Amino acid sequence: MGCGTYVGTKIISLPLFQTKMVMKKNKNGKSKYTYQAKNSDMKNKIYIAIGCLLVILLFVHSFRMQLVLGMASLFGLLFGFLLEKGQICFTSGFRDLWLAGRTNMMQAIIADMAISSLGTFSFILFGRTPLIFWVGPNVVIGGFLFGVGIAIAGGCETGWMYRAMEGQVHYMLVGLGNVIGSILLVLVWNKIAPVMVYPYPKVNLLKTFGYTGGLAVTYILLGIAFLLTIWWQRFFFKKNEQ
Repeated sequence: MGCGTYVGTKIISLPLFQTKMVMKKNKNGKSKYTYQAKNSDMKNKIYIAIGCLLVILLFVHSFRMQLVLGMASLFGLLFGFLLEKGQICFTSGFRDLWLAGRTNMMQAIIADMAISSLGTFSFILFGRTPLIFWVGPNVVIGGFLFGVGIAIAGGCETGWMYRAMEGQVHYMLVGLGNVIGSILLVLVWNKIAPVMVYPYPKVNLLKTFGYTGGLAVTYILLGIAFLLTIWWQRFFFKKNEQ
C-alpha cells in the first residue's frame, strides 16, 4: 500500500491533475468570495437539536432490536467522532510523507497500530478467536491498487466518510465508487480467489513465534516502520535543501 500511495502521488502530480487556478495575494485582507452565513444562531441550534434527537432515536431503536447492534451504533458514533476531530486518514499520512516530508500523521497511525495490537492481543488471551487471512498475491496486488486509488481519490476508507459528512461533495462520489468497487469484488471473488488467495498460507505470528514472540515481532516491525518515517523526513528535507 505504501508503494501504491507513492505511485499515486506521482500520478496526481502530473499536469493532467493540476488545477489551472492561479494563487494571488489579497492586498486588502478581505475577499469578495467570503461566505456569509444565512442561517441565524437559532436555526443552527434547531438543526443541532434535531440531529441529537435523531441520534438518540437511532440508539434506542438499535438497543431495542439487539444489544450488540446498539453497542455497535454507540461505538460507531464515537469512532466517527474521533476520526473527524483527529482528521485521521491513511491517505493523508502517506501523501504528506511523499509530497511534503511530513510524518506526524504516519507516526500517529503507527502509534495507534501499536496500541490496537496490544488490545487485540488481550482479547486473544481472553479466548477470542482471531481472524487470520491468506497472504499471497491478493495482499501485494490489492494493497498496491488500494494505495494508488486512495492517493488519486484523496481519501481512504475512513477519510472519505468524515470528509463527506463535512460537506465535501467530491468525497461523496469517492464513497459511491468505494461501494461499487466492493460490489464488483464480491461478484468476481469466486473466480479469482482459487487462484490468488486460497492456495497461499494464513500467517499467524502468534502461532509461528508463540504469544510473547508474536507480540514482540509485531512491535519490532512497527518500530522499524517508525524509524523509517524519521529517516525519510530527514532525507526528504536534506534532498530539497540541495
